[in-house]
Amino acid sequence: MASQAVTCTSLRYAVDFGIADEAASEIHVEVHWPESSPRSEVLFCLPGGGMNRRYFDLMADDDRFSFARQMAARGYVSVLVDTPGVGQSDRPADGHALTIERITSILASVHEQVVKDLQEGNVSDDLAAIPSARSIGVGHSMGAMLTVLQQHAYRQHTAIVLLGFGTQGLPQFLPASARDKLDDIHALREILPKMAREGFPKPYPVMPTSGGEAGIFGSSNADPAAVKALKVANDVLLPVPAMMSMLPGNVAPECAEIDVPVYLALGDRDLIRDLASMPASFPASPGVQLQELPQTGHSHFLFPAREQLFDGLAAWAGQLNN
Repeated sequence: MASQAVTCTSLRYAVDFGIADEAASEIHVEVHWPESSPRSEVLFCLPGGGMNRRYFDLMADDDRFSFARQMAARGYVSVLVDTPGVGQSDRPADGHALTIERITSILASVHEQVVKDLQEGNVSDDLAAIPSARSIGVGHSMGAMLTVLQQHAYRQHTAIVLLGFGTQGLPQFLPASARDKLDDIHALREILPKMAREGFPKPYPVMPTSGGEAGIFGSSNADPAAVKALKVANDVLLPVPAMMSMLPGNVAPECAEIDVPVYLALGDRDLIRDLASMPASFPASPGVQLQELPQTGHSHFLFPAREQLFDGLAAWAGQLNN
């Protein structure tokens, strides 16, 4: 698809993080939009663990790896969010204090503000008001998990898009305190803060990048230019949601109650096993669409099948209210 001119702007939203001895803090977002006739569906994008908002705007010599710019070329506004503690958002001293409940509350507050600004035309003088703006939650990996949790708690999105997401977790990486509770997600959640401190003693750990293509990207088909572009998105890890994402059945209870349309995109060389079983995780959804991306690892935008993802997602989002 031929690109059209894209405009973007950065915004900061004041949010009370609800952490003792921390002042009211700010979240950084970046809004991308097409120059002409943006659609009313707005993509509210959350990056995965160890990544900042730049994951959704990977730039090499052109914009072929940029989710935000490719979706703008298809008519969509994208809101790229630096989650609290990550990227240019404010960082509390203790990363372990950023619990699941706090993070989802912060994201819900930012969502409310940015959608209101889009509806009223307050984002930029170059972007006209979109009175009917409504959001589609988009998350990659751990960001997909947070999208599920935000939607379950606050019901703000008309649909959700989950990229590289699964509920089986990574139990092989859990600390010893979890070994006798692997079949009880509720018991695991009760000790989540303890596990997070045990597994991630530092308040903002950094993921190792020595795994190469097999460890991080999942396939040798990743475009070298995209791999290079991904470096600008590398960031710190949030201990509590990172640990939660490793739990077997991590957000399965919430998935079972999601009652909006769901779009699942998974690479055939992704971290997720048994791709075909994933739609069954959302029995209350009025419709679940699964897109399997061939020859694709966990970071989908790095692979040739990204065009299939951009086109498929644009078509799906465009018919949601038909």
